[in-house]
Amino acid sequence: MVVDTDERKIRDIIAKEVPAISGDPTRENALTKANIKRARALLATSDDTTNAFISLTARHINPKIRIAASISEKSSEKILRNSGAGIIAMPKRISGEMLASKAMGEEAGARGIDDLASLYQIPVKKGSKLEGKSPVEIAGDGILPVGVRRKGEFMPLNVRIILTDGDVLNLIATKESIKALKEGYM
Repeated sequence: MVVDTDERKIRDIIAKEVPAISGDPTRENALTKANIKRARALLATSDDTTNAFISLTARHINPKIRIAASISEKSSEKILRNSGAGIIAMPKRISGEMLASKAMGEEAGARGIDDLASLYQIPVKKGSKLEGKSPVEIAGDGILPVGVRRKGEFMPLNVRIILTDGDVLNLIATKESIKALKEGYM
């Protein structure tokens, strides 16, 4: 479920058959409307301050929710952790990692360089333990699936997606969590 204040963005997201509502994600009423009480995970992708408020509000409503948040400044990491985010990533750094991976000819995957989470791209191969699973089933401590690339098209996370041979699972994870995922599914 996407929650955003931009009506045009919400219409575009709904047109792609992704559930979305218009509202301020820092407000309890918007997150309640988005059914945050039953959610397993939350991804906060706004600016650092807004993400801290989103995390605090979500944690207040649902103490067990897994929260992943993006930050633009490394100095915001402690604030986001204290607000309830368990997975923290810097998109600019992730982009740099992905560019470096591509430049080095690597198929997929970002390399984590510190304790912040990174974006990983995990290829799904025929007969692997990932095949036939929903990305939502793979979510866990330190792992937050964000979508799937299938036949060159990116599909945002959706409970109806079932992984098949040739898909690339995109997820945000810590180095320790990705190691455990690879041991359990690869």
